[in-house]
Amino acid sequence: MIGIDATERDRQIATTVTRAARQSVRHLSHLDERLSRLECERLSLRIRELSEADAARAPFHIEAVEDDRNWTLAGLHLRMRADRVDRLGDGSLLYVDYKTGTGLVGDWLGVRLKEPQLPLYVLASPGDVAGVAYGSLAAGKVGYRGLAQEAIEATDIGALAASRAALTAGLDTWDKLLMAWRQSLTDIASAFVDGEAQVRPRRISEDCRYCHLSVLCRRHELTDRGVLIDE
Repeated sequence: MIGIDATERDRQIATTVTRAARQSVRHLSHLDERLSRLECERLSLRIRELSEADAARAPFHIEAVEDDRNWTLAGLHLRMRADRVDRLGDGSLLYVDYKTGTGLVGDWLGVRLKEPQLPLYVLASPGDVAGVAYGSLAAGKVGYRGLAQEAIEATDIGALAASRAALTAGLDTWDKLLMAWRQSLTDIASAFVDGEAQVRPRRISEDCRYCHLSVLCRRHELTDRGVLIDE
């Protein structure tokens, strides 16, 4: 997208978005066609903004898109698909996960990770990984946000050593972050393989907000008795 003029770029984006919409939703009514067209216009605008954010970055190339990988962690067999892998100028890799909303760096920190997807890709990667990022398509917040060994210019992908959240967690080097990810994810995988099923929400106010199984897990009763505490 960076090597072509803006008109051709916009045409290719619009064509691709329209094709994807038609493949996803078929046999639309007349009204649905109008709504679909508006949604395609909205998505095309966001993708154009993200491509402009790419153009502002230091030279890189896209190593892989929807990169499939099989990996085993603590006896748990995983099939993963990374949205995008960028090869940076120094040869290292940046893993990108697209988001229609925004993601928080803090979701990758702590004893129990809220968003383990990108950390899993990093641990399973055969190459030298420099960072992880969300590619946000949220209105008014289109761009890249994440953590890296060194800050990536023209983005909100900051250096780990400058992240207040990471430093608060005691993760002041990339190696420490990788070790923390491995420990956290290994514990989760081992518990799953061993069939552990305790009621252990990471944070009740977040993890249980939309869950419809509270009658089975009895979290209300456990909370009232003080067994579960919303951290």
